[in-house]
Amino acid sequence: MSHESPLQALTGIAAELIPDAGIAESRAIGSNDPLLRRTYVRAVFALVEGLNFARLHLSTEPGYLPAAAVERAAIAVKIEKKALKANYEGSIPSSTRTSVAAFAAAHGVSNPLSPLAEGWHTFVDAVVVRNRITHPSSGADCRVSNADFELVQRAHHWYQDLEMQLLQSAKAHGEHGA
Repeated sequence: MSHESPLQALTGIAAELIPDAGIAESRAIGSNDPLLRRTYVRAVFALVEGLNFARLHLSTEPGYLPAAAVERAAIAVKIEKKALKANYEGSIPSSTRTSVAAFAAAHGVSNPLSPLAEGWHTFVDAVVVRNRITHPSSGADCRVSNADFELVQRAHHWYQDLEMQLLQSAKAHGEHGA
């Protein structure tokens, strides 16, 4: 097993990526500068993709957690993928759902992500903005409107709240030895 627990590793990764998104957000608030707005969207989704990758890796790869925890994570991933079917295959929403489910299962806590909640739908809509600016078909696709910016902000804050819930639950569960 690694020296650092998965919880410590994920917290360390979050500590590096969260400020990037926060600084990009603070620079873009109130600005119509297209570069600042696109940078914010990219920073938010770099945070999301980085944490999603790390969360899944730290939950499902041997060497980070006991074998039973890794097995619980693998089962949670299979269940989540079955629930997703082809709806989000290989996408940011898919990696978000599977990585949160895996981490929660590996740490024996409830999965805080509800695909029926408004925050989830906001997040999925914000991914559309991200995809449009990272895979543009025209110059207009590169623009982040006020509505787009506000949508990404809501998704960003929802995602960070989700991450905090998950980490706090896993930490509390670990501290109580449950």
